[in-house]
Amino acid sequence: GGGPAGQRVISLHAVRSAGTCLDVLEATGAAARCRCVMHWFSGSSDELGRALRLGCSFSVGERMLATRRGREYARQLPAARLLLETDLPDGAGQGVGADGLLASLDRALTALAQARGVDKDELAAKLSANARALADGVCTLAV
Repeated sequence: GGGPAGQRVISLHAVRSAGTCLDVLEATGAAARCRCVMHWFSGSSDELGRALRLGCSFSVGERMLATRRGREYARQLPAARLLLETDLPDGAGQGVGADGLLASLDRALTALAQARGVDKDELAAKLSANARALADGVCTLAV
């Protein structure tokens, strides 16, 4: 289940610093107070286990899934902790339209379904539910 309503979502880009990032999440209490999403996780398997124990979710995209480690992690992660992402655009100042983003997401979904050995449509429904659950916890209005 999700955390309390109104929690902040933090997208963490921890390139070559997953252990330090996890240290900060623990030391500050952010792991307990926020919904932490590890973007394109590439840390060690021990760090992956630690991130899971802290309650992190993981966003995966086609570029992560193009690597052997990325596919293996995407295969191992609990389905309830997975989100879909894109890394587009590749560089600063590059424009990417909606069609480009949708195509990237579809390629990522296809690669993720293949890595996990599951039906693409069923996985799409699960990822959509995960994204809605994440948004529902942070996009609540007090009346």
